[in-house]
Amino acid sequence: MRTIIVCMKVCVDTNQLKVAPGTRAPNLEGAPLRISTFDENAIEEAVQIKEKQGGKVITITLAPFLPPREILFKALAMGVDAAYIVQDKVCSDLEPLTTARILSAGIRKMGAFDLILCGESSIDQFNSQVGPRVAIELGIPSLTYVTKLNVDLGQVVVERALEDSTETVEAACPVLLTVGQEINHPRLPPVLQIMSASRKPIIEWRLQDLSISPEEVALETSLTRNLEVYAPPSERKRIIIKGETVEETAEMLARKLFEEGVVKT
Repeated sequence: MRTIIVCMKVCVDTNQLKVAPGTRAPNLEGAPLRISTFDENAIEEAVQIKEKQGGKVITITLAPFLPPREILFKALAMGVDAAYIVQDKVCSDLEPLTTARILSAGIRKMGAFDLILCGESSIDQFNSQVGPRVAIELGIPSLTYVTKLNVDLGQVVVERALEDSTETVEAACPVLLTVGQEINHPRLPPVLQIMSASRKPIIEWRLQDLSISPEEVALETSLTRNLEVYAPPSERKRIIIKGETVEETAEMLARKLFEEGVVKT
């Protein structure tokens, strides 16, 4: 295995996201950033393959601004050999087709590769489109929702999670795979790897470096927009159930759950 490319997105940490009380809209100002959860699984899987078969792991990230260095260092400390950033102010709120077009242009500029790994979705938008669209742009096969992966002699054998079954598929490299949290548990890098991460290369590109016009990207972005994003209200009823005994309290609780339709016979 020579080169594995991981498409890595830096996005808002939705676990720490707060909403405005009046509008229920997410408050993005000052919100912490992180590597998208499923992309960490993609990085871990790529590094595990490298450790077994050699080669190198490269990430590519698309962002409107340069991501915080500590986020890039985390990927490098996990075992990534180099990180590429395509950074331009127009690359904000891109729809999946434009995102895939830019990422595939960056991948072509990198040169030959054997395998591309993507998270099955991003934790902020959950479109699940970018990975397969990158494969279409590059003219290679894609296999989605991979839960188990074996690479040998230029072939991949994967298990895919379907709605009610598991599918085993074989494909020749180069191929693009999307993975989720079921495939592995991302490592916590040891101190030495964290310290050495700052010595690994971080390459910055602009859209012009990929022969892509920022004006064209801005036009494509203007054709679609999110009308509204808000968190649904979740108000507690604040009902306290008290009985004389544990048995009586349990009976009262069960009756209330049946009345509310939470528990059904």
